Amino acid sequence: MRDVRGGGTVKVALVDDDQRFLTLQQEYVERFSREEGVPCNAISFTSGFQLMDGYTGTYDAVFLDIEMPGMNGLETAQMLRTADQSVCIVFVTNMAQYAIRGYAVNALDFVVKPIEYFTFADKLKKVLRYRSLRPEREALLSREGGLVRVPYSQIYYLEKDKNYLIYHTQQGAFRERGTVLEKEPDFLDCGFARCTSGCLVNLQHVRKTSRDTVLVGEDTLPLSRQHRKPFVDSLMKYLGGAL
Repeated sequence: MRDVRGGGTVKVALVDDDQRFLTLQQEYVERFSREEGVPCNAISFTSGFQLMDGYTGTYDAVFLDIEMPGMNGLETAQMLRTADQSVCIVFVTNMAQYAIRGYAVNALDFVVKPIEYFTFADKLKKVLRYRSLRPEREALLSREGGLVRVPYSQIYYLEKDKNYLIYHTQQGAFRERGTVLEKEPDFLDCGFARCTSGCLVNLQHVRKTSRDTVLVGEDTLPLSRQHRKPFVDSLMKYLGGAL
């Protein structure tokens, strides 16, 4: 796998019960992306419950408001750490002393409201520095009531199964709710390509291709006419070191 944590789109979760601050942070992420030339994708949540509902571990950073009703930011962070040990947590708060408690959940940093752009941008740059040190992207997958981290390099391919995706990996098969369409941008960043409309293949594990099939690991998969040329082009770029 050529792509590592330091490359690809930076995925940021913004969590705040105040829509004004969510909108402001969204604008800051977009400005940072334009000015720094770093592709970023920010998703907003209005509560910790909403963030954690079906959490899949795809974020590089979570900007987390501390003072929220229901489940506050510290409680959310504790739950988040149970599911994801490596995501960067940046607390957002009106009172800096509350953020100090965040180090119990290995928070990367905190920012005090009202938020200025350059302060927010400094935190994002810190996330990027941390991200560059992480060895590789990982998928957070479920098995027997627990969560397993599987490096992308260990995923052979993922295929559609109705409303689910089956991840075929060196650790066995995992079945997760989701669609190829929603996963595609992330996996294309990391050396995967579509061989059919319902299947994403890790180019690292392609052993052979023919006119209508591709051998991935020990499995022979169909290669559709629609996807044949873009798949072969992606494979050639990968072998040439361009991906």
